[in-house]
Amino acid sequence: LRAGGVVLSQTAIADPGAGNFTTGTVNYTATASDAQLGKPIEVRLLSAGVQPNFDNVRLDSTLLSTRTPVAITNPSFEADVLGESGFVVGITGWTTGGNQGAFNPTAAQGFPTDGNNIAFSADGAGGTISQILSETLQANTNYQLTVDIIDRLDLSSPGYQVQLLAGGVLLAEDNNTLLPVTANGDFVTSLVSYDALAGDPQLGQALEIRLISAAGQQTNFDNVRLSTADIAIPEPGSMLIWSILGIFGIAVGYRRCSKKPFV
Repeated sequence: LRAGGVVLSQTAIADPGAGNFTTGTVNYTATASDAQLGKPIEVRLLSAGVQPNFDNVRLDSTLLSTRTPVAITNPSFEADVLGESGFVVGITGWTTGGNQGAFNPTAAQGFPTDGNNIAFSADGAGGTISQILSETLQANTNYQLTVDIIDRLDLSSPGYQVQLLAGGVLLAEDNNTLLPVTANGDFVTSLVSYDALAGDPQLGQALEIRLISAAGQQTNFDNVRLSTADIAIPEPGSMLIWSILGIFGIAVGYRRCSKKPFV
């Protein structure tokens, strides 16, 4: 994603395997002082020497002022004050099940995206960092969970999952769609989005965030954010019109089928 010829954000998409597809997501937040404001936006799809095939390119935007942040305890893992290269097992406000904690990397190890600390998960078989929120799932609401996945300079992340749940039930997840990171020591922002409609069975259940590492070396997370926005519901009059048009479409379709000669 570019503006005025300048790269705003990018991601590398791994080969999904024969007959499969994967979805690459690129996110960028333009602030009031952004140097590229007013410049034309450009989308580029690049190959890596073999034949890639692309489909269904979408670009959307949301004014930050239209979204409401959801409170998360210790969202950037700064509650533990650590010296450079210091770490602690366990994370204030989060539930951890093994070798997970907060870490203050040196300049030779990597760079947090918010504050001084990042979260690490270094279980050989993978591990989970989770938090159950006081916020509950509400009807006609869009939820966006964003988490920065940090690629350390001295380690390569084996993989990750970012999950949004309600009442212990998985609503949506990003299952390692953004790795590997293009530049060593950089980061990618995982975006998980979910629309809760009026008939959702998990309405009223407590929301939960889970950050899961893959088996291997170490996965690092930072700057966890969750926000909501109202989903526009059609006016009753427009819903009636669409219902009538739907019935008309069914009737016409049936008539056409009934006129088709038998073979």
